[in-house]
Amino acid sequence: LTMTKLSTAVEREQQTRPFDIELRDCGSVYSTIDSKTWVIRFDGHAARNIYAFVLQGPSQGLGVSVLDNTKNILIPGESYPLFKSVLRQGKSGQTLFLRYFLRLELTGKPLQAGSYQGLVRFFIDYQ
Repeated sequence: LTMTKLSTAVEREQQTRPFDIELRDCGSVYSTIDSKTWVIRFDGHAARNIYAFVLQGPSQGLGVSVLDNTKNILIPGESYPLFKSVLRQGKSGQTLFLRYFLRLELTGKPLQAGSYQGLVRFFIDYQ
């Protein structure tokens, strides 16, 4: 992306990209997939002043935020119920497809052109 496309919130929002998480056979004899009782948490190197994960590259000026299926920003390290992001459920009832989005964010530090990369991990807890 060019620096121009990163300069305004409207331009960055247009670059928002979906991603899906498929949960297959995650239930057990004692627990089935129940999106109402399961929670998800996204963790990584969080930015200090915004709800985003810092990307590594030529500068610390670029980050990525994770949004739920309704495009609400998820706070790094916070747990959220799965049912808000269920895209669809498999016919057998043992597969869930979750929809999330990634959006580029400015962290407030100087931004330089170059290649950026980052790692965002997700954890799912259930009882």
